[in-house]
Amino acid sequence: MEQRSRIDVDGWLSCKGDFELAIAFSRMFWPEFTEHDGCVLFAGFGPTVYQEWLESCEGDRAAVEAVMNHRHLLDLFLSCCGFGHAGAVDLPRPSAEGHLHGKAPISIPVTGLYRGI
Repeated sequence: MEQRSRIDVDGWLSCKGDFELAIAFSRMFWPEFTEHDGCVLFAGFGPTVYQEWLESCEGDRAAVEAVMNHRHLLDLFLSCCGFGHAGAVDLPRPSAEGHLHGKAPISIPVTGLYRGI
């Protein structure tokens, strides 16, 4: 069996990363926010969508913030990874200490509805 050498995160970033990618990821992990009607929301939100969620959440602004500021990381990469809508992606399950390990994967369907967690 052929043994492949392993590469750590720093090595991978050195080979695959560039300045444009770093800037894009910084926007994802540190997005711009704006204040609206007592809520802090991702900048560029839709006021009509906000109003619909405010009504749906019966005026609970904290619930509206939670819904409108929620992002699924996998949803940002579906178009580049070739995942079909009916498929699922196996990701490592976080351990009790919060670290990822390769055993007991969880299945995350690309439809946005999570299963197997």
